[in-house]
Amino acid sequence: MDLSDGNYILVGPTAQTKKLGIIQPKGYPGNEQVILKRIKNYVVLIGNDDGEFRGTEFAVNMFLEKLGCGWYGPNELWQVIPEIKNLAIDKLDINHKPQFSARISNVWFNYKKFSYRWYMGGEKKFVGHGVSSLITREEFAKSKPEWFALVNGRRDPYTTTDTYWQYCYTNHDLARETAKRIINIFDNDPNLTQYSIAANDGWDENWCECSKCTSLGSDSDELLYFANNVAKEVAKKYPNKKLTLLSYHTTFLPPVSGIKAEPNVEMMFCRETSMTVPLDLGLKIPTGYNSITRVTYVQSWKDNFKEYIRKANLKNIAIWEWHCIAADRAVWAKIPWVQGNVSTRNQKLWKQNGASYIFYDQGPSATYNETEKSFEVRWPLWYVSAKGMWDKSLTGEQILADACNKLFGNASKEMLAYYKALADSSEQCRSSKSIAWVPPNPSEVYTTARIKVIDNAVAAVKKKLNSVSSVQKQRIENQIEYWQNAKPLIFTN
Repeated sequence: MDLSDGNYILVGPTAQTKKLGIIQPKGYPGNEQVILKRIKNYVVLIGNDDGEFRGTEFAVNMFLEKLGCGWYGPNELWQVIPEIKNLAIDKLDINHKPQFSARISNVWFNYKKFSYRWYMGGEKKFVGHGVSSLITREEFAKSKPEWFALVNGRRDPYTTTDTYWQYCYTNHDLARETAKRIINIFDNDPNLTQYSIAANDGWDENWCECSKCTSLGSDSDELLYFANNVAKEVAKKYPNKKLTLLSYHTTFLPPVSGIKAEPNVEMMFCRETSMTVPLDLGLKIPTGYNSITRVTYVQSWKDNFKEYIRKANLKNIAIWEWHCIAADRAVWAKIPWVQGNVSTRNQKLWKQNGASYIFYDQGPSATYNETEKSFEVRWPLWYVSAKGMWDKSLTGEQILADACNKLFGNASKEMLAYYKALADSSEQCRSSKSIAWVPPNPSEVYTTARIKVIDNAVAAVKKKLNSVSSVQKQRIENQIEYWQNAKPLIFTN
């Protein structure tokens, strides 16, 4: 077909893109990439669509964003689609690779189609606690009791003090059977790039008391010993696929025995301390023994993170970030919380220290007292972290500024100041009560002084209401209403 006359948008690989010398990126995993390019009378939108990648779709999405589109929630009110009669495309030459190889949250799990507007997905991962579903009590408690933790002289996962039983992680037969089952999973799902073999959830109870396990010195050492044994077996067939552990609670602290991680072992570090502050500050919040996690903290999260990597000689690193702020304190479900630059600063720290992907434990989930309606109050938190994972060049404030320009028109500057006031309140909070997924009390974030600052920002927004469109006004009034309704809740908990 002769397309020499007229102007054309070429989506995906075509005869014309080949003629123009633009080759579609290929390869999975490891080469997620999108291309947006104008050549003469053509605009080319193309990307790597191999495996789990959605490169061409994301290229189109980036192009639409540049034209003024934006998606901040599933509800039509929070979607911006401008009417443009004539497109004028000047220079366009973008070859973009995401900052992180996988970008996951409960928005991705529960609103997958919408999440692609936020560039979520990437390489396929399995996060969480994988061992207990592979080696179940029902299947093995009677036939293989030696695989389960020795607790109070018995190897019986049904007699543990709570529902979180553990295993005898130094048992080599257990490691071999676990590896066998993981190999089968990889056989049946070639796009899966790793599998979590993190311990059964729980705290410091029910860990094995046998001489071999206790001789290793800590639960971190014990679990890394297990992971290494599984990893060596899996590597015989799948040397490039990773076996993932979680560093949190009883495995938060670095190993003490000198054990080193196998090349295909991955550690997913949970951001357990310093919930509201930038991790690069290296603040020790909290310190001492914590009754929730049952860990004694002696250094900052950043220093613990770096020490763990160094001591275990880790080559593969991922992050678990708890932003489920209403999970433990439901009062937060209707109170705004914005992190802004803190989110992107933390991403930068993680990336600089080798993290390849992030799971944000946030998003609409009944377990966390948040629903689809929560997009209204939470999009400034959820969207910033998602967009930051995609584009390393952006700060949280820049992401919010672009969103405000699209959502609020002539009141964009004032709305950005409002969100920045919320974010500053969180960043300035130094609560020692916050730990893991447990947030500070609302009154620790929104002090009397900070409420005054936020109220002043809201007052400035209200002065702009007569200068915006009816839809923009509806959005602004929605956001102001959340703040006004939140204020009576702040000092009740």
